Amino acid sequence: MLQPSIEVIILHHNGRENIDNCLKSVIKTDYSNFTITVVDNNSTDDSAEFLKKNFQSIKLIENKVNLGYAGGNNIALKQTKAKYAILLNDDTIVMPKWLKEMLNAMESDTKIATCQPKVLSLRNKSKFDNCAAGCFLDIYGYPIYRGRVFDTIEEDKGQYDNVVEIFLSVGVCMMIRVSCLKESGFLDEDFHIYFEEFDLCWRLRLLGYTNVSVPSAVIYHIGAVTYKKKSYRWSYLNHRNSIIVIIKNYSFINLIKRLPVRVFFEFISCISFFINLDFERGTANLMAILWILSHPLKLINKRKDAQRLRRINDDSVNRLMITKSVVIQYYIYKRKYFKDYLEYIPALR
Repeated sequence: MLQPSIEVIILHHNGRENIDNCLKSVIKTDYSNFTITVVDNNSTDDSAEFLKKNFQSIKLIENKVNLGYAGGNNIALKQTKAKYAILLNDDTIVMPKWLKEMLNAMESDTKIATCQPKVLSLRNKSKFDNCAAGCFLDIYGYPIYRGRVFDTIEEDKGQYDNVVEIFLSVGVCMMIRVSCLKESGFLDEDFHIYFEEFDLCWRLRLLGYTNVSVPSAVIYHIGAVTYKKKSYRWSYLNHRNSIIVIIKNYSFINLIKRLPVRVFFEFISCISFFINLDFERGTANLMAILWILSHPLKLINKRKDAQRLRRINDDSVNRLMITKSVVIQYYIYKRKYFKDYLEYIPALR
């Protein structure tokens, strides 16, 4: 019987060594019916020429401008004819059975729209990467991961090796059922980079689909290659985009209850940065808030588009959300590990 078709889409912008190592590992994948597409987001080094010379079996899409994570990946997603698409960062190394393990999970239930592997750090292979083994949001839109809560990163001791439903799959590596993607719409290109996969997975949940973690699939990730972590651009996009996600996807009742609290947290965060003389991040935080406040019509239209997809109510969508503020739990009550939050996730109690 013919194996399901998979297209591995790797977005790239500069860094020839990263894409070289990534492709060498992907080519060794223990699966036959898959293709590789590299989307070059207007690299300014010799990456494109290097790929043409050394990886002639791959499909190469060369963008004339840098379209960001969302725009770059959408170019390939809109063209794919595969049953499944995988979005994979170019600063990753994959293990041979990564595709098979994720595919087995996806094929087990047509309601699964996306899945992600276990993501370990390429800098320290005994520890989780920032993306860890699945992501959950609290009711105010702050993420934590199986294996990382804010700056606390756990060692991988097999504690998260079970397949579980998660709130969302992370964009460093996610397998997507293409038929579901056509229902939900593609990545929101206004995000540019960061949190666009949060938005996509939440929209898929509005449609009644699920996302799962498949820890038997393993990849390694360097991270912080596109923008330096905690830089102005990194901070601005993270703060801004994470707020856009909840504005688009919450029901009206939950939005008016939770958005004011989230904005309050953002102002507290902003003040804290300035008090600690971190003017770069404080300014980024403030500009993110100002962008939200100055684009009401744009956000209303985005919200209308997302809410048109809704098939189920928020009680069903958000049963995997953390019912307490993870900011308060982490910084005040010192709950540093994912296991400390299980009692606050209704579906996992």
